[in-house]
Amino acid sequence: MTLLPANVVLPDLYAIEDQGSDAHALVHLFHPNTHWHWYLLERGQGEKADVLFGLVHGFEVEYGYISLAELERNGVEYDPDWTPRRVGTIEQAARHDELN
Repeated sequence: MTLLPANVVLPDLYAIEDQGSDAHALVHLFHPNTHWHWYLLERGQGEKADVLFGLVHGFEVEYGYISLAELERNGVEYDPDWTPRRVGTIEQAARHDELN
């Protein structure tokens, strides 16, 4: 099973890194039995198509590389109702939530 629908296209890795907090998270993934969320910004191509980059809100709020295969193995789900938004806004809200 593929976690990301075929019509979901993310920018290539490093393509939008100059946008910083103004970059838009085009995809939201979540684990239905935990409080973990992944906000995806970029994806590798070819042999590196399994490599994603984005903001992770789990034990901490941090940016990092994410394995698509690992997410698929662990029951993570795609949010079809997600509306893309600035990653800086998401990060700020996630950090606020982390403090409460």
